[in-house]
Amino acid sequence: MEQTTSSVGGAAAYVIRRGFKRVALQFPDELLEQSVSLMTTMRGELNQRGGGDGINLYVLADTTYGSCCVDEVAAAHVDAQCVVHFGHACLSRTSRLPVYYVFGNACINVQQCVMRIAEFRSLKKQALLVLFELEYAHAIEKLEEEMRRQLSEQVFVFAQVPSCEMEPLLGGGGGTSQEPKSKLQEHRIGGLKWCLTEQHVMEDYAILWIGEEGAALTNVMLTYNTNAVAKFDPSTNTLVADMGNKSKSLMRRFYLVQQAKDASVVGIVVGTLGVAGYVEAIQHVRNIVKKAGKKPYTIVIGKPNPSKLANFPECDVFVLVACPQTVLIDSKEYLAPVITPYEAEMAFVEGKEWTGVFSLEFEKMQISTEDSEETSDHTDVDGLDSTASSSRMLIPSEAADHTALQLHPSSNLAVVSSGRMRTGVKSSADYLALRSYQGLEMHQTETGTISPEDGSKEQQVVLPSSFGVVVGRTGRAAGYNDEKKLPAET
Repeated sequence: MEQTTSSVGGAAAYVIRRGFKRVALQFPDELLEQSVSLMTTMRGELNQRGGGDGINLYVLADTTYGSCCVDEVAAAHVDAQCVVHFGHACLSRTSRLPVYYVFGNACINVQQCVMRIAEFRSLKKQALLVLFELEYAHAIEKLEEEMRRQLSEQVFVFAQVPSCEMEPLLGGGGGTSQEPKSKLQEHRIGGLKWCLTEQHVMEDYAILWIGEEGAALTNVMLTYNTNAVAKFDPSTNTLVADMGNKSKSLMRRFYLVQQAKDASVVGIVVGTLGVAGYVEAIQHVRNIVKKAGKKPYTIVIGKPNPSKLANFPECDVFVLVACPQTVLIDSKEYLAPVITPYEAEMAFVEGKEWTGVFSLEFEKMQISTEDSEETSDHTDVDGLDSTASSSRMLIPSEAADHTALQLHPSSNLAVVSSGRMRTGVKSSADYLALRSYQGLEMHQTETGTISPEDGSKEQQVVLPSSFGVVVGRTGRAAGYNDEKKLPAET
């Protein structure tokens, strides 16, 4: 991300204006090398505005889930009052913390962009909808003016540049204001918003994407799969007039839906603990799975990958509840298909068929009042807090007698090496009983004491009788106290 430091001043002004004293600075992996310089710049901007005293800044590095989402879990570890998010963002509404976004100011040649768009318009005799990556938002106003000046006879619709400030959905007074109703049709995706008149529909427009390929563009292409999509890459000043046929990708997703219909055990993977509405979405998926006569299990494992989900071979399919830009996973390397909540509705809701409409946003699901009211001591995912993100959690659903968890599996159960095919296994408890490793178990125990080297009070601990109590090493990993000191370099 280029010219990011020029955007830090707005973040500093926001922090001072709101009176925050504990501020988390969130960076994606590709910007971590700039985190020290950007935090120094942020500190300088705060001091220059006379509000630097008493403000603590914390750098959030490894994100709990996708780096495009605000990491409220990590921010809670330092009791942050707000988050300043750097880099690419999905702009999903947060649950608890206010956010200031620093999108960055990536370079773009406006004249080259207009020239390439003119070439595209000569091929497509359609109205044009212009969408963009957020790091180019700083140039959109100038680009729109230049396009309307040079291509005055054409019909253009530009998405609005989103605000850098966002309030949590459940924050006091932080909701979005009620906008007056108009005859314009409002559309939203990935934080971008635009309006169409009653005389036009989305199918009338060709879409021009300004930016590189990535999750944001994939979201646009699948959501508006009937529209022609072109891409202008500002880094190379090239325009791809045809982004290819989306039907193959859609047919692949439709195939996964058909596989999910045959599943008997469904794993619901929690892919976010910060996006507003994730609790209701998880409960909604649980309800439609149970109504379809299948067994749901809620799993919290942090960022999903094939190795982690392979620990749950009892699940025939996984439903990932996450933001639109991280929910789409190519599950070819996974032992079971990974689908989205929208695809889960198509698979498990009786009578619902795919009409060509596709969505990656779980906020658009038809969550009924039954979903919010139907809770249980065993299945209420509202209890998922910040400490759950790093641990593995498997929450069994309430089930009828024939699907209840069995404490003593029958002796004829067998699991083949693939872990996917089974004979007589009906629940996760059956699989756990058959595994050679079931976690650390502590049966016979004894009490021991640890005497710290610093002379502090002895600590009494309870450990298995087979374990010996030893004093750990002290110092830093670069050189523990019991290691020989290397001679200083000359």
